[in-house]
Amino acid sequence: MQNEKSISFVKLRRLVRRLPKKVYSEWFGVIANRGQFVSFGLAILTSYIGIQTATLPQIIDEATGWANAVQAFVYVSAAWFFVSVPRAAWLLIHEDRTQGRWYQNRFVYHDRKLVATYRCKATGAVQTFPVVFDNAVPLAFVHYEIIVGQGNVPSHLYSASMVGQMVLSSNLQPGQGASNGGFRIGEKMEAKLFVVMRPEAISQTVRVYCLDFTAGNPRDDDGDEGELWPYQPPAMSAGGA
Repeated sequence: MQNEKSISFVKLRRLVRRLPKKVYSEWFGVIANRGQFVSFGLAILTSYIGIQTATLPQIIDEATGWANAVQAFVYVSAAWFFVSVPRAAWLLIHEDRTQGRWYQNRFVYHDRKLVATYRCKATGAVQTFPVVFDNAVPLAFVHYEIIVGQGNVPSHLYSASMVGQMVLSSNLQPGQGASNGGFRIGEKMEAKLFVVMRPEAISQTVRVYCLDFTAGNPRDDDGDEGELWPYQPPAMSAGGA
C-alpha cells in the first residue's frame, strides 16, 4: 500500500510531466493570437507604404521605432513566459478538479474521458490501433470502456478490446462485442486497441474512454464513507436470509 508521501510524489511528477505542453500552449496562445497577427500585418503594410515617399531621416526614425518595438516584444514575451509557468500549473490543477477526483492513489473521472477515436473498416482481419492514456501516469492500472458505433451494433459482428501485456485468443475472433475492463498500461502510457469485424459488417466508429486510473496497485477499500442512516438492516447470515 502506498503511503501519502509516495502518492504526493506521483501527483507532482504527473503535474511536471504535463507542464511544458501547457506552458507552451498558454504562452504561444497569447503571443501568436489572430489579433496580434492582424496588427503586425497592418503595421508592416503601413510602414512599407510610408517608406515609399519618406526622406532618409524619416526612414531612420521608422527603423528606430521598429527596433524599439522588437525589443519591447522580446521583453514582454519573456515576462509572459515566466507568468505562464505558475499559471499553467494552476490551470492543470483546476482541470483535474473539474474532470475528476483523487481517492488515495486512484483518480476517478466525473464523466468518462475520451482517449481515442478511430473509424474502423470491416475487413475480417485483426487490426490494431495505438491508444495513449496521456492524462494518466506511467504503469498505471486503468479502467476503460469501448463503444462501437452508437453502442447498438450486434455483438456477433465484431470484437473490440484493449490489450496491455497479454493478448487473449478470444479477442481475435469476431463475436465478443466490445470489452470493458481494466489493465496496466506501459511506461509510455501506451496500449493497443484490437478490432476485428466480419466483412459483411459496415464501417464503425470506435471510441475508447478512460473511467479511472490508479498509480500502483488498485485498492479495494478506497472511496468515501457516507453518512450513517439511523436504521441499519439486520446482518445477513452466511447462508442467506
